[in-house]
Amino acid sequence: MNFRPTRMHEEVERYLERPGLAWTHLRPSQFMQFFLPHVPTGVDVAQNALIIPMENARLSPVDIEDIAKVAFALLRSSGHEGKSYDMTGPEALTMTEVAERISQAIGKTIQYVNVSLEPKRQALQAIGMSV
Repeated sequence: MNFRPTRMHEEVERYLERPGLAWTHLRPSQFMQFFLPHVPTGVDVAQNALIIPMENARLSPVDIEDIAKVAFALLRSSGHEGKSYDMTGPEALTMTEVAERISQAIGKTIQYVNVSLEPKRQALQAIGMSV
């Protein structure tokens, strides 16, 4: 199964790589801000829970500010045309560990709750997200 956003990113990259256009791809593994409160796919503040269908997967999210710093550095230097850079955060974390880090940062206990993919998809569709 190919993840829909991955297919979309690949299509955009192929478009940008057409002849005559200089390009450099930054490929962050995942945005750290994905886990911010009030984000439909992240922390449910009312339930004090990180509700995501991820089981025990480990992710290395990247802060968007760090991505911007890398983009700025690349724009100010040469030799990056036609290259792709995969970006990850400093360590791979399980969702339980992510919930623990959020809890430490906000001073409030957040629990990780694994859900199956279908109920999560339906919840996102209910708030108008296309999935």
